[in-house]
Amino acid sequence: MILKERRHYPRYTVPSRTIAITPRNLGQLIDISVDGCSIKYIGEEIHLDTEEYIDILMKIAKGNGFYMEKLPINVVWEDEPDYSAFSTITIKKVGMAFKTLTARQKRQLQRFIDIYGAPEN
Repeated sequence: MILKERRHYPRYTVPSRTIAITPRNLGQLIDISVDGCSIKYIGEEIHLDTEEYIDILMKIAKGNGFYMEKLPINVVWEDEPDYSAFSTITIKKVGMAFKTLTARQKRQLQRFIDIYGAPEN
């Protein structure tokens, strides 16, 4: 089966130290675009489908960082967890679409992508 690509904007990978924070979860931001992002997190019983927003945080250097808060989201998909025979840790990946962003959030997001985003291959 061939899946139709639904993305309208290019995705960019982000530095591995970029953190995604929701009111109930903490994860690592994997990639981002102007209309969504994906994260990975540890756990089995985390209910991202009930999350309403995400904060994005990246520590750049001593005393400096990048922070975007309360980007409204909808969870679009969630991968089956990765299980390892060598670990009891379960890692999940989730794709999110941004809902309506404020003008300030749009500027912050574009600035983050321009400075830290690397085009996906």
